[in-house]
Amino acid sequence: MKIIHCADLHLDSKMTANLTKEQAKTRKAELLHTFCKMVDYAVEHQVRAIIIAGDLYDKKNISATAKNTVYQQIQNHPQIDFYYLKGNHDAESFLAGLEVIPENLKMFEHTWKTYDLGNVTITGVELDAENVSSIYHTLLLDVEKFNMVTLHGQEVETAGRNKAEKISLRD
Repeated sequence: MKIIHCADLHLDSKMTANLTKEQAKTRKAELLHTFCKMVDYAVEHQVRAIIIAGDLYDKKNISATAKNTVYQQIQNHPQIDFYYLKGNHDAESFLAGLEVIPENLKMFEHTWKTYDLGNVTITGVELDAENVSSIYHTLLLDVEKFNMVTLHGQEVETAGRNKAEKISLRD
């Protein structure tokens, strides 16, 4: 089974800290085009799933171009399942206003959610201040399968309390 994993795409980011407005516009278009090329690659190589492990976008207000391009890529490729785990920069705006959420768009929640793909499972959880200290002790995996665990954040030895963007390696 072929799977693509990506994260921190930050599509539609302003990018004006180090780029001129025109350079930022060009770079944003390049990133969106690269997302489309990734999906084309998945089609060409019969990839079964694309895991987007956080920060697909960078802000609450997403341009119609960025939102519609990603939505159309998902909708136009029903043979690929897209597993989307929101990160600390993502907001609900990608899904807001959609009349239909494509069946091949699989979402994660604030509790563990597992998707079964035969002998492979994809399990993930969206971290927040309320679950970050308890999720590690509630993860259940099937020892008979290949288990993929999806999180979004920064790895640290110990996360401490209420640090949703920190993934505790010790825990």
